[in-house]
Amino acid sequence: MKFHIENIISKLGASDRTQAAVRAIELGLLTSPTQ
Repeated sequence: MKFHIENIISKLGASDRTQAAVRAIELGLLTSPTQ
């Protein structure tokens, strides 16, 4: 599982899970919890 998460983080151009989540929201892949 760790490999898959690291792969997603890399593809999003992020350096950690938090940045990956923010980037995914910016790209419209996720919705923010406040929406």
